[in-house]
Amino acid sequence: MGTFAYKVRDSEGKVLEGTIDAEETIAVSNRLKELGYVPLAIEKRKPSALKANITIPWLSSRIKLKDVAIFSR
Repeated sequence: MGTFAYKVRDSEGKVLEGTIDAEETIAVSNRLKELGYVPLAIEKRKPSALKANITIPWLSSRIKLKDVAIFSR
């Protein structure tokens, strides 16, 4: 399963954007059509770098990865 970003047009002609979890692009398209939207663009999102499993041996158990990222900025 993955996260897909989409851009759709609603029944009033407004362009809306959002994300949805699905197995593949066709499932996203079908779901959006069921909701009454016209899909304009659908693309799979890459996983966030902060969600990656990065281990720093002497920091792993004491400091959260998010805190290390914030401190590094």
